[in-house]
Amino acid sequence: LQASTAPAVNHIFCCTGKLAALPPIETATHASKAAIARAGVDPAQIGQVVFGHVLNTEPRDMYLSRVAAMNAGIP
Repeated sequence: LQASTAPAVNHIFCCTGKLAALPPIETATHASKAAIARAGVDPAQIGQVVFGHVLNTEPRDMYLSRVAAMNAGIP
Protein backbone atom coordinates (compact mmCIF):
# COMPACT_ATOMS: atom_id res chain seq x y z
CA LEU A 1 0.00 0.00 0.00
CA GLN A 2 1.38 3.37 -0.92
CA ALA A 3 -0.38 6.57 0.01
CA SER A 4 0.50 10.20 -0.58
CA THR A 5 2.53 11.80 2.19
CA ALA A 6 0.88 15.17 1.69
CA PRO A 7 -1.52 16.01 4.53
CA ALA A 8 -5.25 15.88 3.85
CA VAL A 9 -5.65 18.93 6.12
CA ASN A 10 -2.97 21.07 7.74
CA HIS A 11 -2.98 23.46 10.67
CA ILE A 12 -2.92 26.60 8.51
CA PHE A 13 -5.90 25.43 6.47
CA CYS A 14 -7.82 24.63 9.66
CA CYS A 15 -7.09 27.93 11.37
CA THR A 16 -7.53 30.36 8.49
CA GLY A 17 -8.92 28.44 5.53
CA LYS A 18 -12.24 26.96 4.51
CA LEU A 19 -12.37 24.64 7.53
CA ALA A 20 -11.69 27.37 10.13
CA ALA A 21 -15.34 27.57 11.21
CA LEU A 22 -15.70 23.80 11.71
CA PRO A 23 -15.32 22.15 15.12
CA PRO A 24 -12.22 19.95 15.57
CA ILE A 25 -14.31 16.76 15.27
CA GLU A 26 -15.60 17.80 11.84
CA THR A 27 -12.12 18.76 10.65
CA ALA A 28 -10.71 15.44 11.89
CA THR A 29 -13.55 13.54 10.19
CA HIS A 30 -12.82 15.35 6.91
CA ALA A 31 -9.11 14.53 7.21
CA SER A 32 -9.86 10.89 8.05
CA LYS A 33 -12.19 10.42 5.10
CA ALA A 34 -9.71 12.08 2.74
CA ALA A 35 -6.81 9.94 4.00
CA ILE A 36 -8.86 6.74 3.70
CA ALA A 37 -9.95 7.62 0.16
CA ARG A 38 -6.41 8.60 -0.84
CA ALA A 39 -4.98 5.36 0.57
CA GLY A 40 -7.70 3.25 -1.03
CA VAL A 41 -8.23 1.10 2.04
CA ASP A 42 -11.35 -0.37 3.57
CA PRO A 43 -12.07 1.45 6.85
CA ALA A 44 -12.62 -1.96 8.47
CA GLN A 45 -8.91 -2.67 7.95
CA ILE A 46 -7.88 0.24 10.18
CA GLY A 47 -7.10 -0.77 13.73
CA GLN A 48 -5.93 2.48 15.31
CA VAL A 49 -6.46 6.20 14.77
CA VAL A 50 -4.31 8.89 16.39
CA PHE A 51 -4.87 12.64 16.27
CA GLY A 52 -3.25 15.47 18.16
CA HIS A 53 -4.93 18.72 19.06
CA VAL A 54 -4.46 21.47 21.63
CA LEU A 55 -7.78 23.02 22.56
CA ASN A 56 -11.04 21.25 23.34
CA THR A 57 -13.95 23.37 22.19
CA GLU A 58 -16.61 20.97 23.47
CA PRO A 59 -16.64 17.83 25.68
CA ARG A 60 -16.61 15.35 22.78
CA ASP A 61 -13.26 16.80 21.64
CA MET A 62 -11.65 14.83 24.48
CA TYR A 63 -12.37 11.73 22.37
CA LEU A 64 -11.41 13.35 19.05
CA SER A 65 -9.64 10.32 17.56
CA ARG A 66 -12.46 7.90 18.36
CA VAL A 67 -15.31 10.17 17.28
CA ALA A 68 -13.56 11.15 14.03
CA ALA A 69 -12.82 7.48 13.31
CA MET A 70 -16.44 6.46 13.85
CA ASN A 71 -17.66 9.39 11.71
CA ALA A 72 -15.29 8.26 8.94
CA GLY A 73 -16.67 4.71 8.98
CA ILE A 74 -13.88 3.06 10.98
CA PRO A 75 -15.34 0.44 13.34
